[in-house]
Amino acid sequence: MTDLAGIDLARLTDPALPEAWRSARPFPHVVIDAFTEENTCSVLAGALEDEPADTLHDEIFAMTASAVRVEDPRLRRFHAALGSPEVCAAIESLSGRRVQRADLRAFAYAPGHYLLPHTDHQEGVGRAVAYAFYLDTTPDLEGGELALFDCSLRHGEIATAREAKVIPPRRNRVVLFEVGDTSLHEVREVTRGLRLSLAGWFYP
Repeated sequence: MTDLAGIDLARLTDPALPEAWRSARPFPHVVIDAFTEENTCSVLAGALEDEPADTLHDEIFAMTASAVRVEDPRLRRFHAALGSPEVCAAIESLSGRRVQRADLRAFAYAPGHYLLPHTDHQEGVGRAVAYAFYLDTTPDLEGGELALFDCSLRHGEIATAREAKVIPPRRNRVVLFEVGDTSLHEVREVTRGLRLSLAGWFYP
């Protein structure tokens, strides 16, 4: 078997996940707790302390992020595990979307950091399934939740949107969701504490 870097494959191959994905609202998604062996989060959070990162800011986000290609060998090992045939097959089975590889970037959200509502869909990029894996949060964390929106389209553009679901960040929790025209989501502003995560997309 491929080195899965602590990922609990049984969590991803739970036979209940495909139906949970299909029936989820406002768009297909699943939340999986205890995604990895318990010490994996500590190992990866420790790697973030050594990983080069920059504070990024533009009109829709403010955050601290690693480079698109991570350097620390612990993060690279986990990235390889996410893109392994076993994990990709599990993602494909639960989502019905063909995936063969994944990318990975590390993020830290501190007070004042946020990601405004957006979809990850971009023509020609090929993103199929998005993921956010929470490594840790400080006990005093306020904000930083993932909010999902129920949207309607008009002439190919989002015409209406309302917040439909809020998912708190919790240590060793992964959220997977479909990338599409109406998969509008945001990371609420952190007003206190710290939220550490790895995030990216699975691609065909």
